[in-house]
Amino acid sequence: MKGSRAVRTWIAVALLCAGCSVVALTVLPDAARPVAILFVIGLVVAAAQLAPVVAGNVLCARPHFADLAAGRALRFARPRFAYVIAVLALAISLSIGLDGAAKSLKADVGRSVAAWTIGDLYVRPAPPGKSLHDEKFAVGTSERLRDVAGVESVGWFSYSTIELYGTRVPVWTWSADDVEDFVRFRVADGARGSRLWQQLDDGEIALSHNFARLHDVRVGDTVSLPTTTGAADLVVAAIVDDSASDAGVVITGATTYSALTGDRRPQEIELRLAPGADPAAVEEEVTALLSPEHEGLVVYDRAEIRAAFASLAGDLLDSFVIVGRLLFVVALLVGATATVTGMTTRKREFGLSRLSGADRTVVRGQLLRESLAVATSAWVIGFPMGLLLVPALLRGLASQTGVVPAVSWPWPAALACLPAAVLLALTALALATPQRRMGSLAEMFAGE
Repeated sequence: MKGSRAVRTWIAVALLCAGCSVVALTVLPDAARPVAILFVIGLVVAAAQLAPVVAGNVLCARPHFADLAAGRALRFARPRFAYVIAVLALAISLSIGLDGAAKSLKADVGRSVAAWTIGDLYVRPAPPGKSLHDEKFAVGTSERLRDVAGVESVGWFSYSTIELYGTRVPVWTWSADDVEDFVRFRVADGARGSRLWQQLDDGEIALSHNFARLHDVRVGDTVSLPTTTGAADLVVAAIVDDSASDAGVVITGATTYSALTGDRRPQEIELRLAPGADPAAVEEEVTALLSPEHEGLVVYDRAEIRAAFASLAGDLLDSFVIVGRLLFVVALLVGATATVTGMTTRKREFGLSRLSGADRTVVRGQLLRESLAVATSAWVIGFPMGLLLVPALLRGLASQTGVVPAVSWPWPAALACLPAAVLLALTALALATPQRRMGSLAEMFAGE
C-alpha cells in the first residue's frame, strides 16, 4: 500500500509538472517562460521515480527467471534505481537541450551573416576578431580598387559602438553605392530594398529585431542616439531580422554614422566581380595594392568571410555544447559508480537466487536486464524532456538578448545518447561481474 501511494503521488507530480511546463511555454509572457525549465526538471525527476515500476512490470510479464528477478528488483528497490535513472535522464535532457539551443542560435547567426555577405570578395586590414577597433582603411581606399581588372562594383562597410541604454550597442553602415550588390537584409517590418537604403541615406535608421524587442521599439518610433556633438532623435525606418549581436544593432547611412561616431573610415571593402573574372587574380592585385599599408591584410571569398564571422559566435556557443557533454559524461560515471558499489549490498539477494537454482550466468542475465532497463528508461525520459528544454532555454536567452531563433532540433545528439548510456551501463556491469563481487555461496552468507 505504501509503495502504491508513493507511485500515485509521483504520477500526480509528473502530471502537474507536465501541465505547468506547457502553460509556461505557451501562455506566460516571454520574460516568465524560462520558469518552464524548472518544471521540466521536476518532470524528469518524477518520471524517473515511476520508471523502475514500469520497467519492472514489463520484465515480470516475461516467463524467464532472469526477467522475473530483474523486474522484482526494479520494483522493490525502486528508490535506488530511480536515483540512477534520474541522474542519467537529467544529464541526457540537459545535454540535448544545450545542444539544441546552441544549434538553433548558430543557425540563426548563420542566416544573419549570409544576408550581408553576398559579395564575391571581402578585403579587411586584419581577420575578424583579431583586428583592433581602430584598425581601418583610409577614406577613399575603396575607390582605388574600382580600376582593378575584374572588379564590377565596390562597396564598403564600417562598424563602431555607442553607449545606449547602459550598454555598448554596435552601429553598422554601408556605402550607398551599389549597396544592394552586397547586402540583402531580411526585413521583418518597414522599408525594404532600395527604399530602405534611401531612407537610411536620408537620416533614418534600421534596428535589429532583438534590439527592437528588448527596448519595445517599432517602425515609425523615434530613438535618441548620442552623437559627437550631443544627441539626435532618429526615426526607425525598418526592423531587420538579424541576430549577430546579443545587444542588438543600429544600422545607419554613412552620414548619420559619421555624426554618431565621428569616423568615416571603412573597416571592410567589398567587391563584386565581373562575370568570368578570376578571383585569385583579383585577390593578388588587391593584396599588392593594399598590403604595404596594412601588414595583416586579408582577402576572403564569400564562404571564407561567412565562416570567419560565424566562428566568432560559434566559439561561444560551442562552450554550451561542451558543458552539456561534460554533464552527460559525469552523470554516466555517477551511474556506473552507483551500479558497481551497489553490488556489494546485494550479496544476500544473489545468494538466494543461487540457492534457488540460478547459476552465475542467470544472475548475470538479471543484472544485464537491470542495467539495460536503467539506461533505456533514462533515455526514454531524457529524450523528450531534452527536446522540451530547447525552446525553454531559447526563451530564457530571449529575455536577456531579445533573440528568438527558429528551433533547430538536435536529432543526432539526442539519438546518440541512447547507445552511450547503454554502453556505459554494460561497462559498469562488466566491472561488477558476479565472479568478482559475489564469490562463493559460503562467502555470500557469511555473518548470516
